[in-house]
Amino acid sequence: MKKEPFYGYTPKQTQAWVDKAPETPPKEFQGVAQATSLDDEQLSQIDKEYLLRAIKLASHNPMQAFENKSPDGGLFGAALYKDGKILGEGWNTVLKEGDPTRHAEMNAIRQATHDNGYGLKDLAGATLYTSGAPCPMCYAAMAWADIKHIVYASDYTEALQYGGFKDESINASLALSLQERELSGTQVDSKLAHQWWEFYNWLVYKDGKGSKY
Repeated sequence: MKKEPFYGYTPKQTQAWVDKAPETPPKEFQGVAQATSLDDEQLSQIDKEYLLRAIKLASHNPMQAFENKSPDGGLFGAALYKDGKILGEGWNTVLKEGDPTRHAEMNAIRQATHDNGYGLKDLAGATLYTSGAPCPMCYAAMAWADIKHIVYASDYTEALQYGGFKDESINASLALSLQERELSGTQVDSKLAHQWWEFYNWLVYKDGKGSKY
């Protein structure tokens, strides 16, 4: 059965969740040790504010499960911040959409560009605040967007221990050549692809010699 199109949560919807999100996990669940603040006193006030916002965004999914609803995805939330404003934000919606690319960081970028109308030049130099260390896919997206800095709360160890997310094995695989990776690739005759690269370069960079970057 075909799903209704979902284009991500709007800025109004994500803000509505942040406004009502609990500061800490529900006390009814006795297995959760309560904490009331960020531990790292080295963080600036801005870093604390927006990292806490990312954690609040991440809380959307476990709170759905707590209310006996199907969670949108994993425990991840992210916010892109630059020049005193949020460019975009979101939480993980992988399960809601059946789309493995719908991580919180990717949703934050999509909200920034699709809903708020920012372009790549606007994203350049921004800071990404995220509840968990970005996976290799999201990290690469941040690099392509020219994000200046990443501030994160939990690490890959916690993501693996409590969620089964195998970021570290993917990271290790990426250190190998494409042919040697767990998900390997096979290169075939590249002359035709090379011709298209030359054409693209000539058309976009005007000289046919190579990128100026």
